Amino acid sequence: MKRIRNLLLMLLAALLALSSLLLSVGAVNLSASSITMSVGTRRTLTLNGTTKKVKWSSSSKKIATVSAKGVVSAKKKGKCVITATAEGVKYRCKVTVTPKKKVKLKASAAKVYIPLGVNAKKVKITYTGDNRITSSSSNTNVATTSWASGWNGNSTTLTINPVGTGTATITVAEVDGSHRVKIKVTVKRESKVGTVTGNVTFHYSQSRGYLPDTGSRVFLIPRDGSAKKYTGGVNPTEAQSERWHIYRAQVDGVGNYAFDRVVAGSYYVVILSKNTSTGDYYKAQSPENYYKGIADSWSNLLSSQTRTALSKAYGPSRSYEAIITVRQGSNTTASHAFPYSYS
Repeated sequence: MKRIRNLLLMLLAALLALSSLLLSVGAVNLSASSITMSVGTRRTLTLNGTTKKVKWSSSSKKIATVSAKGVVSAKKKGKCVITATAEGVKYRCKVTVTPKKKVKLKASAAKVYIPLGVNAKKVKITYTGDNRITSSSSNTNVATTSWASGWNGNSTTLTINPVGTGTATITVAEVDGSHRVKIKVTVKRESKVGTVTGNVTFHYSQSRGYLPDTGSRVFLIPRDGSAKKYTGGVNPTEAQSERWHIYRAQVDGVGNYAFDRVVAGSYYVVILSKNTSTGDYYKAQSPENYYKGIADSWSNLLSSQTRTALSKAYGPSRSYEAIITVRQGSNTTASHAFPYSYS
């Protein structure tokens, strides 16, 4: 009886060992069973679940090659099989190589200026390739980067986070280095800054009175002549706004707007109404004067191109302007109620 029990124990131990071995073998797998690549791109495969030496091979090196580390390089349109062999067991991945894709990698801004202490700057990245793209900073003491959680078609958002003053170069590149784009970042401490806030309304009707002028745009234009060469019109880019210290904001759903960090100095605050149609009335009555007022008042501040764009977009009776002084550490209020709409 004792002998039979010992034999059963030995048999059980053998079955457990065999089960462990089978589980070990079954756990080994290739990172992908099939992949599609375009000519000229690379993709890395890994054999998971084993520490043994892996031998890689391709059924057609004219279509795709594979390195000793599992890096697959697409060479020519067609199909082939990449095989990983470990301990005599083969693991296969079907590879389809498509014609070379025209790869585009670009950033919405080549230069970014960020006042230290201000929110991070967002840059739109467009990419049409197949590789993974990465971002890096030449000086993480000045700026770091982070990616948005997903893509919108071929575009995503790269966030540049200011850390300290100085300059850094942000490099966005394909993981294999084939394509790259650089963004120069300058982080500067603006010590003499203040804030500007206001409320904008328009007279909708006698019965409803004044309503928030939602969607109206507000500009702060420096009066020292520094923006004389500015040509951004009514839709300046962030880079243009930063270079010339021209600030812009949009009126929200309750009629408010705000500028958080404005360099101290004297400015024209210009409010361009979204909702009042008073300007259409005055245009019909006196078209020769429709553009003149707003353009003439900025003759020493902006380029003629910008003055024309602003005046044609809104005209003198659909805009409001005033001179304000922004002081360090203080808030300046600039509000306006546009008159009755003639629509």
